[in-house]
Amino acid sequence: MFALVPIVLAYNLAHFLYLLVVPGQLIVPLISDPFGVGWDVFGTANYKINIAVINAKFAWYISVVAIVIGHVVAVYVGHVIAIRRETNRLLSLRGQYPMLILMVLYTAISLWIMAQPIVSEV
Repeated sequence: MFALVPIVLAYNLAHFLYLLVVPGQLIVPLISDPFGVGWDVFGTANYKINIAVINAKFAWYISVVAIVIGHVVAVYVGHVIAIRRETNRLLSLRGQYPMLILMVLYTAISLWIMAQPIVSEV
């Protein structure tokens, strides 16, 4: 169960980075007017969202790195848990092969999906 936490974190970073960075900028005007009554406490009530703060290429690289690191950390955490639970080291290593294969396949499929073109040229 704990081995899935790094994958969940990587998944959320890879899929919701844009939502955090672009619509997340709405917090700036809300700091000055949290109740929507027309205040401008910190002078940020008229702040406009900058949609160019992150480009698609940078977001893609961050997503790829997050997915790879998340899966590597998940395999490592699974390895540590298996060694702590099993006294026989050989059985512990053999029991990890299915998860290792699953993580390699899952990482490869995730990276393949991310490599697919989102738009096509006409």
